[in-house]
Amino acid sequence: MTTSTSAALDVEPLIEKLRAAVRLRDTAAIAARIKAELESFIPTEGGLRLPERFRRSRPESYCRRLLYRDAELGFTALVMTWGGGRSSRRSSTTSWPMPAATASP
Repeated sequence: MTTSTSAALDVEPLIEKLRAAVRLRDTAAIAARIKAELESFIPTEGGLRLPERFRRSRPESYCRRLLYRDAELGFTALVMTWGGGRSSRRSSTTSWPMPAATASP
């Protein structure tokens, strides 16, 4: 059974691409596919448009919000935002940061 948050329909194409990537079942292939899919959504005019509640940031720290949870395939997608002038070091976790500024105001 699949469960999703009340994200706007604009994110549905991304969610379907995430599901297709996870079905590859190979960690390296999944990571490469998701990276390519995120890169294809972010820079385009009319690309991924997240609802306002996902783009809000806090001046004192970053925010992490659930975008989608898939119980069937066993993954979650989080949106992380940082306020202006904030940043984070790279980590060894499997995540793809997307600054609020690139998520279209």
